Amino acid sequence: MSRKQQLLEDNEGPGWITTFADLMTLLLVFFVLLFSMSSVEHEAFEEAAKSLNIALSRDSAPPA
Repeated sequence: MSRKQQLLEDNEGPGWITTFADLMTLLLVFFVLLFSMSSVEHEAFEEAAKSLNIALSRDSAPPA
């Protein structure tokens, strides 16, 4: 058996996972690029950050 055939037979894992990982990486890079080119309003960002902080915080109760 040749070395090339032996290497091909050893690699019997799912081949789709490489394509899927490449797609996810490209999507991440695309959205990071879009975000880096956008203009973020400082006040709206601060308000969204506070809202997320309250929503994800387990220690504090929601404001009344």
